[in-house]
Amino acid sequence: MWTRIAALLCVLAACSTPSKAPPPAAPSPAVVAGTDIAWAQLTLALNERAFQILSLVPDRAADPRLVTLAAELTSSHTNENVQLNALLRRIGAPVENPHTGHDMPGMATAGEVASMSAARGVAFDQLFVESLGKHLTQCENLAQSMLQAGKLPDALALAAAIESARRQALTRLAARGAP
Repeated sequence: MWTRIAALLCVLAACSTPSKAPPPAAPSPAVVAGTDIAWAQLTLALNERAFQILSLVPDRAADPRLVTLAAELTSSHTNENVQLNALLRRIGAPVENPHTGHDMPGMATAGEVASMSAARGVAFDQLFVESLGKHLTQCENLAQSMLQAGKLPDALALAAAIESARRQALTRLAARGAP
């Protein structure tokens, strides 16, 4: 009988003792790095759209400096996209980019791409310079915002590099002068 009473007391003691809940799980890297993810996704979408206008330059531009700049930007944007995609994979971001296919500030619209596709020479140069200037400015602004609000050191380093690259490209574009 004492064994039953002892067992009952143990059960009651266990029920009345506050249980130690397991500590809350650490937030996932994707939650911690929300700003970093959004910035990387936006920059990827902007770069992807820029490829559409950069690809038009060799066959349409009158100014050889634009041809050189477009080739360099195509290469640097491609390299950035590799790094941005690697960053997103490392931090466990969703595979689908919610910004792909959307028109956003800094992106050439379908109408602008069509106008550039139809233009040649100085007329093309004017359209391209305006569109590229918007793209570079928006990417620079996004990178500056990332540098203020981002969390992950590797994302911040990439944002700093992109911000610097966009500023340099804008300077080159401005130095070219009006067509």
